[in-house]
Amino acid sequence: MGQILNDYPHAETLTFDKQEREARQWQADNSVATPYIDAMLAERPLQKAELVGRILAKADAFTQASGMATGKRQRLEDEVKAALEAEDRDALEAITW
Repeated sequence: MGQILNDYPHAETLTFDKQEREARQWQADNSVATPYIDAMLAERPLQKAELVGRILAKADAFTQASGMATGKRQRLEDEVKAALEAEDRDALEAITW
């Protein structure tokens, strides 16, 4: 996840939820207020629909990557715990992150 997040300033990552929420609301009803997206558009020469599409594509990709990373971490933690409980050094050394 660090590789993905390194592409964005920390302050921007704090707005991901707001961007996604506004984009999904606008996609469902393009009459809803989208103050954050509108502020972004004031500085970008894009149509709103295009920016909303980009936000949603990135949000969906991030959700997928995050879910996979979380699942992998949890699986590996379970494997480490099981190997430690079994005192199985070979199994512990075979675990690769």
